[in-house]
Amino acid sequence: MNHVIAVILAKERRMVSRFVTAGATSREQARSLEQLGVSRGVILRRLRERAVIRQVGADLYYVDQESWTAVRRMRRRTASVMVAIALAIVFAIVFGARRARAQEPRPIDWIDAVGLPR
Repeated sequence: MNHVIAVILAKERRMVSRFVTAGATSREQARSLEQLGVSRGVILRRLRERAVIRQVGADLYYVDQESWTAVRRMRRRTASVMVAIALAIVFAIVFGARRARAQEPRPIDWIDAVGLPR
């Protein structure tokens, strides 16, 4: 699953890079998909849904760099939150298990509690 996500994100970066390299970074500099060497597909649809790739007129497109920056920032923030949650869970498991073990009576303490000679 992670491999699939990595491939999709790499393809998105590559597509945005094509737009930037071709200079299609504003309404005035929009280009056709043929000029950019980009095909219609899942990656283009994903970027259009996030308003990273904008359509001008019938068949001209450009990359909205502010939207692209915002999408990348959101992804980094989401990844950071997920790592923090995972670390919190690991921390709770490790220290919860230690605490539970520390509260269990040790066999020697049980003997002392009953009053048996050692």
